[in-house]
Amino acid sequence: MNTRYITSIFVAAFLFSHNVFAAKPAQLTFGPGNDTEAVWSPDGKHIAFQSDRDGRLRIYLLALADGSLRALETGPGESCFPCFSPDGKSIVYSYSYLTKTAFEGIKDGYNIYIIPAEGGNPRQLTSGSCYDYLPTFSPDGNTVYFCTTRGLESDNSGGDCVSIFSVPVAGGQPVGIKTGGAFVQPSFSPNGKFFAIGSALGARSNWRIEIAKVDNPSQTIRLTDPKTPFYGPRWAPKGEFIACTGYTAGQDGWEVWLLEIRGDRQRIRVTNGHGNSCSPFWSPDGSQLVFESNATGSYKLYRIPVPEEAGKKIGKTSKEAEGFSLSIPRVTATINPKRAPLAISGDITEDVSAWQCVGLNQSLEVQLPQPQTVSRMRIYSGFLSVYKFPSGEGSIKGCRVQALNGKEWQDLFSEVTNAPRYKGEGAGNFFQEQTFKPVTADRFRLIITASNDTRCRFTSPDPSKISVPEDKVVTYIRKFELFNTEGKNVLQPF
Repeated sequence: MNTRYITSIFVAAFLFSHNVFAAKPAQLTFGPGNDTEAVWSPDGKHIAFQSDRDGRLRIYLLALADGSLRALETGPGESCFPCFSPDGKSIVYSYSYLTKTAFEGIKDGYNIYIIPAEGGNPRQLTSGSCYDYLPTFSPDGNTVYFCTTRGLESDNSGGDCVSIFSVPVAGGQPVGIKTGGAFVQPSFSPNGKFFAIGSALGARSNWRIEIAKVDNPSQTIRLTDPKTPFYGPRWAPKGEFIACTGYTAGQDGWEVWLLEIRGDRQRIRVTNGHGNSCSPFWSPDGSQLVFESNATGSYKLYRIPVPEEAGKKIGKTSKEAEGFSLSIPRVTATINPKRAPLAISGDITEDVSAWQCVGLNQSLEVQLPQPQTVSRMRIYSGFLSVYKFPSGEGSIKGCRVQALNGKEWQDLFSEVTNAPRYKGEGAGNFFQEQTFKPVTADRFRLIITASNDTRCRFTSPDPSKISVPEDKVVTYIRKFELFNTEGKNVLQPF
């Protein structure tokens, strides 16, 4: 089962339209043990999955024509998380053989291997005392992307880090793709330009689904509300929907969901039964999903047809997925550029999503793919949980917002010089907002000119001894929004 996804479950209202699909799934596997992490072969004839039916995790191939099973011989250890190559000729997976001595077995942890789908000799792609898992192929089949705990010893996240790395199928050193957080299960768009991932900001936050560009993975667009947990994204064959696992108010457990990426942004609940239904994977033609469920006690595999309202859209070639590059803005900053995108796509809680700005006259700049006409801005700021402490909450006291007009930056309104401090209004209610004459541009920037930071870093009987220079003043931007004349935030296209 998906014990790797451990999160607090919070119930919340939907943000988008949602439906419940009531088709009855067909059971595919039977017998002892748990059958999980199923993937469909590209030719649609087999399903590979992991099972502990013989006492250890092994990879099995289910022939859909007659229901026969064949174990993939990968060695004496445990094999899990299979994935077919785009041509169906190979399977990549995670493998470990943990023994008492390095001489008796592999001295490493769980690492990535590849093997012919018809059987043969496995070939090791990664090594190291770490946990490499959930491998997937790039659409061209030349690269394997995977989740890993490698690099924890050099990470500053407090040990709560899962990164995404890649390694060439031909062999080579793994390369970090998205690090410094908790990122799992990359799933590529059909055109190979984007991938969806599960993401969490920390041990106490919910999993959410984000979309990133392959050529700029540091910047993401959030697809789900962080207050409602969703994980395990699988992109549809033609790109209009993402299948995933989610939990919302009123459910008995985890269920399989479809998330529409653009358009009406429907959320369709595919399963509606007892227990947990998890880890969906698309059939090659996009007409069915295979998933795991413990409705009968242990986890078994099932398949279910895709709901009609989604199937009609999946059956047509859509330009929506191709248009992602015209939707994701580019974000830069004069400080900590890796965290700057959180001010655009992060939630507005007081969590670690706060974009920390040290010093004044720092800026956050956004370049849109195409010009937009905007007439209103809103900024959520301040590290709200510390507003009663000597250091204060660090909200914005003064700022300017500008648009690039030709080669000159133009102020959109008069400089804000004395914005109020936070006094306990609530995370979603504390913000500053300005309306202005509509301006059309593709580059905008926020400049922080003053902070409500108290400059007190500790308590002292003699306040005169407390001194924090201006270059150490701290401001926290939790979210920056620009609205067009129709009221849509142009920085958050999804």
